[in-house]
Amino acid sequence: MPEPALLQVAEPEGPPYGDDEDADKPAELEWLDGVFEPAGATPAERILGWLRERPGWHARADVLAELDDLSAAQWNEAIRELVSFGEVERRGEKRGTRYRASPDVLGES
Repeated sequence: MPEPALLQVAEPEGPPYGDDEDADKPAELEWLDGVFEPAGATPAERILGWLRERPGWHARADVLAELDDLSAAQWNEAIRELVSFGEVERRGEKRGTRYRASPDVLGES
């Protein structure tokens, strides 16, 4: 019985957009910028990153709609930590509570 033919797969020659790190990505992929967080990022790092990318005041629901793998307990612990260290500002109470990255974190101070 003859040996089955083996398929050879060509290895890519470099990064998908060339060797230059600053090479322009196709416009249809620009929406991916900032979508993925580094592996191992803590809930606090992820929340702060989300708020940094979106200046202004946001409700908890706004953040958790996009960071949908965070639990309520993770949110509560992380936001308490971020507010206590001055990285996030809180305004309002109960359902009217809004959060934003502090101006110090955004470099606006």
